[in-house]
Amino acid sequence: MHQAMALTVSFNLLPRVLVCGRSRKYFEFLKPKRLYARGSRYFPTDQPPDNSESENKLHNNESNGQNPSHVECASKLIRESPKELLENAASFKEGLPANVPKDRMEDIWNSDPYPKNTNWKQSQAKHSIRPARDPRDTSIILFPGQGTQFVGMGKELLQYPLVKQMFDLASSVLGYNLLSLCLDGPKETLNKTVFCQPAILVSSLACVEKLKATNPEAINSCIATAGFSVGEITALVFAKALTFENAVRLVKLRAEAMQFASDMTKSGMLTVFFGPNSKVNTACADARRHCEVLGLENIECKVANYLYPECKVIAGNIEVFGAFCNLYF
Repeated sequence: MHQAMALTVSFNLLPRVLVCGRSRKYFEFLKPKRLYARGSRYFPTDQPPDNSESENKLHNNESNGQNPSHVECASKLIRESPKELLENAASFKEGLPANVPKDRMEDIWNSDPYPKNTNWKQSQAKHSIRPARDPRDTSIILFPGQGTQFVGMGKELLQYPLVKQMFDLASSVLGYNLLSLCLDGPKETLNKTVFCQPAILVSSLACVEKLKATNPEAINSCIATAGFSVGEITALVFAKALTFENAVRLVKLRAEAMQFASDMTKSGMLTVFFGPNSKVNTACADARRHCEVLGLENIECKVANYLYPECKVIAGNIEVFGAFCNLYF
């Protein structure tokens, strides 16, 4: 949402969001909330804000012959389809000012999904062939990433069709009993990257089998799916862009590679919540320099994940986290 937008815009038509992952009932149904955008922040609420003042300002501007650009921005935003919004939202490195220092390039985490110097880029909005539907009658299914595993996952799902066969097929690909690991642990083994990623993939798809049995309309009305980290691969299986067996093979290789990388050095991750004036990258640089003064070598401390506004995940050596916390906490 544009920072300069003064008019309050109400988004009344939001689809249901279904999260397939760790919860007591394995599903969390988020009822549609109305989001009211003020500036760059969104406020979920059941009651619309008082727009009288904004509307009066709008009418006054129109009567004075002024151009209410914020209203045009808002109306354009509402008219654009989600696919158009997605395509127009990315800011690529090619569009950066020429004076951006090279050491700042790592801060630019958006990158063009299309190969350079090709004409592969297409308007995704033109590929929407589904008939128009009321968003309140649709659903979006999301899949979780690493960190949502727990001992006992999948136990309540074995009663649904295909779940046992899914675990058996996955076990044959992985070379170990995945179901036994999910049900009985031990926790220390399940929490390892090499094991938890396949467990999350199969358990999430097992949750889909439960959803098919208990709420098939949620599947039939699904208009989009997505996932975080390994959950993106789960979403590809759900969207039938990837077969289940190939997904297990892919996640197996992915998890083994990530486990190998993490075992090369003692490293960790730190979730940081910060205010609007905080300088996380500066803090990481200070922590690296502090470790270098202490004589430590090959020190890394960088932003690894941009989770949501004012929340990032920092990754680096175990030693650097001590310096990071001592300097800023």
